[in-house]
Amino acid sequence: MNTDLAVSTPVPALIGLWEDALQLDAQAGQLSETSAAIYRRGMNRFYTWLFTQNVDVVSPTVIKQWMAAEKDLHKPSSVNTWYAGVKRFFTWAVGEGLLLNNPTEGVKNVKRRGTNKRHLRDALTDREVLRILAAPDRSTDAGKRDYAILCLMAFCALRQIEVQRLDVDDLSTVDGLPVLRITGKGAEDDDEIAVIAHPRAQDAIYEWLAVHPTDAGAMFVALGNRSRNVRLSLRSIRGLVKGYYKSAGVKNGKKTTHSLRHSAITKVAKKDIMKAQQVARHVNINTTMIYVHEADRLDDPGEAFIDYVNGNGGE
Repeated sequence: MNTDLAVSTPVPALIGLWEDALQLDAQAGQLSETSAAIYRRGMNRFYTWLFTQNVDVVSPTVIKQWMAAEKDLHKPSSVNTWYAGVKRFFTWAVGEGLLLNNPTEGVKNVKRRGTNKRHLRDALTDREVLRILAAPDRSTDAGKRDYAILCLMAFCALRQIEVQRLDVDDLSTVDGLPVLRITGKGAEDDDEIAVIAHPRAQDAIYEWLAVHPTDAGAMFVALGNRSRNVRLSLRSIRGLVKGYYKSAGVKNGKKTTHSLRHSAITKVAKKDIMKAQQVARHVNINTTMIYVHEADRLDDPGEAFIDYVNGNGGE
């Protein structure tokens, strides 16, 4: 595997150095153990394919050939997950001065079929959102925590992974408004922000912080005796959100934990597509356009003009 080596290091040794760097990042809290394992798996799949294909020089074309081969056998989401490891390796190697070129630059993820047409999950109605927000018992610490989570999803369009990754120190104030530094989907650095503009969301986060059991660390933690102060897992967050859906009577299978974020983005998309892209933190405007098409279809549906009356004008 040659992309113009800056130093004469055998490829297996180069990958070994990278895996050591991943492990160090995980130990230093810069990367989760799960992410490190996923990155290693992706790069190992790529290197195994290179070996079986007798490829010596890696170029963007070779990267695409590998992705095409994987896509023939696996789901696009799996291929993109493995590709994240490949990108991580080459970015690291170039940054360390071990390689001169990064062949992943300009190579996009595998496109998932149908993503530009519609969502597989439904948005919530206004009444459903309000019922869900009313479900937590805010007289308890757990209720305050859960209400804050729901508000960040409903008013700031946070993804579950973004909620889970939040730290107390991610909350700051800019121009008089509370903002959160966000580590988004597939991101390593907290280079995006979510503005907590709605008063309900502002009150929710500060009510929770007033009873938060620590002054730093994870924003949302477990409160039980056995795992107190431990960062809530994605599974726990998904479970508590689903529990409040059930309490609110929302049982449609297509209305998932993602639907709170979906509803928030749709609200903004009805008024301003560029602001919707900001709120959603979408890199590609086409992703945000899905929400616009759905909103346009429902705002003034042709079906509303259908009526049936008898010859005397009565129903």
